[in-house]
Amino acid sequence: MALGDGKIVVVGDDFWFDILNDDELYQYNISPEQALADFLNGAYIVDVRTVEEYEASHIKGCIHIPVDQIDNALEKIIPDKSKKIIFYCAKGVRAQQSLEKALQLGYEKVYNLGSIDDWPYEKVSGSEGSFSFPKN
Repeated sequence: MALGDGKIVVVGDDFWFDILNDDELYQYNISPEQALADFLNGAYIVDVRTVEEYEASHIKGCIHIPVDQIDNALEKIIPDKSKKIIFYCAKGVRAQQSLEKALQLGYEKVYNLGSIDDWPYEKVSGSEGSFSFPKN
């Protein structure tokens, strides 16, 4: 990757490359501080871990949709595709998978918070303080 004159060159395997304007880049990672500010201003925080992980501890006020249910549940729970959605899991991998699925579904503002361990604010356990998508 190289940067110059407002352009970024990204180079990959087999001589693949792309030239982007620096204003075309989109950052998918989000800090806990920014996530909290966005949440307080109407963004959704979505926990994509298993039911067991979620019940052990989760962010107060989040929505619980396991990663394997994102395809069927996200549009039902958050139909407005212009809303900001912040995903998290145990390490950030499932959050990234969910973010990519959301992009494929047409969501415009999606972010990866990473791990629940990165969240320094209030957490709760059980089903307290959030919405969990019922499994069919």
